[in-house]
Amino acid sequence: MPEPWVPDPESEDLILRRFDERLTEAEFAAFDERLRSDAAFRQHYVRMADLNACLYDELSEVSMRRTAAEARNRTAWTSRTIIWSCLAAIVAAMLAAIWPSVSQTDVVYVLTAVNSNPSPNAAPLVADEAGTRFLADESANAQDAAVLVMTDGQTPGPLVAGFRFRPGMLKLDRGYMQIEFISGAVVGLTGPAEFRIESSSAATIFSGQAAANVPERARGFVLNTPSAAVVDLGTEFAVEIDSSGNTEVEVISGEVELSLLGDDGSTLLSERVNDSRVVRVDRDELKLTEMGRESEPMSQLRAIPETPLSVSDKYVQSVLDCRPLIYWRFEQSDQNRIRNEVSEQWPAIVYAAESEPEGLRIAEGCARFRRTTASRFFRTEESLPNLNAGDYSIELWIRPDDLSHSTCLGIFPESEPDARTHLNVIEIATETFLIHEPGAIRFLHRNPPEQQWKLGTNAFSKGICTPHQWQHIVAVKQSASMALYYNGQLARRVDLSDANGPGSYRLLAGQLNPASNWRQYSGAMDEVALYSMSLTEEQIALHYRLVMEK
Repeated sequence: MPEPWVPDPESEDLILRRFDERLTEAEFAAFDERLRSDAAFRQHYVRMADLNACLYDELSEVSMRRTAAEARNRTAWTSRTIIWSCLAAIVAAMLAAIWPSVSQTDVVYVLTAVNSNPSPNAAPLVADEAGTRFLADESANAQDAAVLVMTDGQTPGPLVAGFRFRPGMLKLDRGYMQIEFISGAVVGLTGPAEFRIESSSAATIFSGQAAANVPERARGFVLNTPSAAVVDLGTEFAVEIDSSGNTEVEVISGEVELSLLGDDGSTLLSERVNDSRVVRVDRDELKLTEMGRESEPMSQLRAIPETPLSVSDKYVQSVLDCRPLIYWRFEQSDQNRIRNEVSEQWPAIVYAAESEPEGLRIAEGCARFRRTTASRFFRTEESLPNLNAGDYSIELWIRPDDLSHSTCLGIFPESEPDARTHLNVIEIATETFLIHEPGAIRFLHRNPPEQQWKLGTNAFSKGICTPHQWQHIVAVKQSASMALYYNGQLARRVDLSDANGPGSYRLLAGQLNPASNWRQYSGAMDEVALYSMSLTEEQIALHYRLVMEK
């Protein structure tokens, strides 16, 4: 058992800012290290997360009893009253964290994450005929925190792949849902189940089964259940809640810290649970019991099929009609050279380490990237002269594996073969110091090319891109503006000054630069085209529609 924790202001502030997602990169690294190495700090983190979750639970009971109509008709005075009540409750919860006589219910913590609505203006209650319901919290400032990436077909209605979640309550009467959180944690939920999305750092499962996979970048996530606390140390695990509210935790790979909490929220029992172990948390008898493991895990994440992009001859002809300079379709069997469909110029050369061939392969009519320790990418060897002297457009389809911050494609000066500066990048933007919705698509233009992140002009899409789904991206640069199109629709147009300039450029896809594995994109890419003109809204919409129709 760790020594009793004596709170200090610095540690309290660190944990609170972790809950609010306000840690810098250096502070998050320090937090992660303390969570791993300091048992007392880890237990205090569990306790504070418990208090945070209890507050959400109390508020959600009230929220779930309100209808969507009542929520819309609430007056501004009532909203202000609730806000101040919430602030008072938060203060009370923080006092409870350092005052051991405050009573609490037992809560289990396991790694997961948060959900969000499809748009800020969506109705707070979303339901379908299968009985699945999601009720978002009533907060104007709540951001999308996760995205639905898969269902098993038993949850018809609006809750389909691509649905974006804010904090709120999810009730799944039957079937299976797989949710990816902005932080990278993935949770599979099997109905019947009740699941509370707290924030991007915490969730609570009240009944049913859940499986979770937590990659390295998602350390610190917490999943609550009615009887214990599990702090993730980098793992894949499953949780099941029985009819009595007791919890079983199975570690499939990795390691977790499992704690049984007392009425005051402090740890009564604590145990490290590693690979292939199953432990039952009995809150009535106040004990952790080793259980026999079944031949199959109690719950597992499901593999999502890697569906190729279905492209018709009409689509191909529509692209050719726009007279691209480059059109890479990845139809050839050559793993080292990607043919340009419209010219002998500007083929792409594939660079992948022999020790990690899975990092980049050309197969099934697309380029398939996976993250590796070695650098891997494809790029043009011949330069594109005077590309930025006038208008141009970049078009591509991506099917990302996750929401990790990653560079899909960049344009860099020929004079800098290590691509330390860029004219453009197209990225999935998650962990940045810029202001945007997490998981958005980013189009950056810098003229002249620069390395500093604060220089250049950005256009961001609204909302989260959807992992494991094909998405259409078009970036258009004109002499006085830039525009980003997402799935056939204009996402953002921004005015530019001094946008044009001389120079010769190259294209690079799969990571930020060839010298390191920084910002590696993981997923599929297809139908990449570069045009020496600005595509029109009608042409972009047609390209998207031709693929969606097929």
